Amino acid sequence: MKSLVTGGAGFIGANVVNELLKLGHDVIVVDDLSGGYAEYVNPKATFIQGSIYDHEFLAKLLKLKSLIMYITWLHTLPKD
Repeated sequence: MKSLVTGGAGFIGANVVNELLKLGHDVIVVDDLSGGYAEYVNPKATFIQGSIYDHEFLAKLLKLKSLIMYITWLHTLPKD
């Protein structure tokens, strides 16, 4: 099965990617690295650095996959 995981360079997303790969999925990871790390991405997955806020970019990716895992954490810093 083909899978797309957004936020796949974060702790939770990277673990989901690893489990999907163990199940034999073809995995594409999309992450803008604002809260994740490229080194967390399993080298067996395809990594694309990009933002889910880029609607045109995301629309193209969504057309290619049959399973989508949305694991993106939006974080903000407290204002002083």
